[in-house]
Amino acid sequence: MGEPAKKREKIMAKNGNRDDNDRARIEVALEFFGIEKPSTTAERLALYAEMVSERRKWGNLASSFWDEDWARPIIESVALTTVLDRARALRIADIGAGGGLLGMVVALACPQWNVTAIESAGRKGTFMAETAGKLGLKNLFVAKERAESLVGDRTFDTVISRAAGAVEKMIPLAAGLLEKSGVYVGLKGSDPSTEVREAAGVIESSGFRIEVVRVALPPGEKGQISLVKASKM
Repeated sequence: MGEPAKKREKIMAKNGNRDDNDRARIEVALEFFGIEKPSTTAERLALYAEMVSERRKWGNLASSFWDEDWARPIIESVALTTVLDRARALRIADIGAGGGLLGMVVALACPQWNVTAIESAGRKGTFMAETAGKLGLKNLFVAKERAESLVGDRTFDTVISRAAGAVEKMIPLAAGLLEKSGVYVGLKGSDPSTEVREAAGVIESSGFRIEVVRVALPPGEKGQISLVKASKM
């Protein structure tokens, strides 16, 4: 048994309820993915998760699966950070940010990055703004508008998304928001290979080089995540 798995079992053995165990899973994942201050960051992510649970139905912030296992989607979002340059102070845009499951998690895990969460749905945007204030999250900015309205006005080093749309739709939108040599990364719920093939024409005309990246999850977490990573040429 590897060290991450041993630590996970040790932490979880001390905790008596599911929420504590989920927080322990997140801490182990943060350490596995090389995030600084894993214990403190896990605590802040657990507070974010609690706020989502309290207002999930009010703002349609997450699916009902959230109540069964809120740690898993947070761990998946942290996994996305492994394909980006943590040494740089990136300017990141999260398209279709929803309740912040990707953008806010990334901002909490990597405070060296400035994340703009773009979300046109009023309640979701309000939730993110209020939650960022409560958490003292100074590197998360909420844009309560459609991503299309920022094209030509704002540019970013990186654009990310989670369940915001198909590759064919997201690539042209990302192209309008990215600096030269910028990168788009989309977190996918299933194998995106077919989706990427179907978008081949759009990818080429938008000037991107694209690849499907699989990221292994920590010991004890089932499966892996699939990312679409597209780099501007």
